[in-house]
Amino acid sequence: MGHARGVILLAAGQRELPVVSYAPTRIKKTITGSGRASKDQVQLAIQRELNLDRVPEPPDVADALAAALCHYYVQKLPA
Repeated sequence: MGHARGVILLAAGQRELPVVSYAPTRIKKTITGSGRASKDQVQLAIQRELNLDRVPEPPDVADALAAALCHYYVQKLPA
């Protein structure tokens, strides 16, 4: 995972693309209200928030969606 992150950061930097990073606890707190939420809780929160018929599978899909939604919500906050 660390190697993939490094390659992504390098590629973004070479193209002068901004990169934003959030701690897992920040993402969980933003999405579920608890920074210590379980994977199941994140999946259910994403299902509810996106009005999905079922929870996203595998849990990593819910994690990616949670990170994207966290960024969206943080950007909407007043300065």
